[in-house]
Amino acid sequence: MSSQTRTPDQLPVGSDSVPGDVAVHAKLELSAWCCAIVAPFIAKMGEARYYLRGINVSPAPGGGAIICATNGHAMGIYHDKNAVCEVAATFKFDRGTLAACATGGDERRVVLRHGRLTVLDQYGEEICIQPRSPLVDGTIPYPSYEKVIPLAEKLQRGMVAAVNGTLIGLVTQSTAVAERALRRSVYMRALEFYNVEGNQNACTVVRVADLPDFVAVLMPMHVDTVVPVLPEWLNAARSAA
Repeated sequence: MSSQTRTPDQLPVGSDSVPGDVAVHAKLELSAWCCAIVAPFIAKMGEARYYLRGINVSPAPGGGAIICATNGHAMGIYHDKNAVCEVAATFKFDRGTLAACATGGDERRVVLRHGRLTVLDQYGEEICIQPRSPLVDGTIPYPSYEKVIPLAEKLQRGMVAAVNGTLIGLVTQSTAVAERALRRSVYMRALEFYNVEGNQNACTVVRVADLPDFVAVLMPMHVDTVVPVLPEWLNAARSAA
């Protein structure tokens, strides 16, 4: 990626910093599978700034919560309409907690019990309790999804920017989680790509046909070499035919 390419964690405007007291999140309740959907976008160790190594949750206008994660090159965002969230925060999910979130269908929930992330089944039984406080440093603003996602009127159907294929892979990981949770797959793998006013240096927006409350934003990859539309050997083969 070009050093001049702006990625979500480099945006000048982020969400407001949040309090670090776990007690203010006592009423937090999230759909576990919604957390698992954005989990592929979490920054890995050594990959980006430490405050991106978690899932950001914030109250959604009209109810529910906006759940998002970013590694600095891509951001996955989902609106959990059934969530209860009063204060924005970023929570670190360990592997065991994420595994519990990704299984069990769409009835599992994530809550805070005694300051620990806890995954509950449909009967309220504890499936997984994550040790230690899950809060990621709230003094540093988390990238604002409102600023990262382009305005709808600027989007055009189709992909025009070069995108790292691994970023598209993050979206397919998300749809795989949704397939298992929602028990349907007919259109879950149908990805639709949108560009920003034909700008090759702008981000690409990804939508999923059967997952309307999910959106992903992929940052462009700088490519110095411009390849022909089709390989030269194909032109030669057609000329010889």
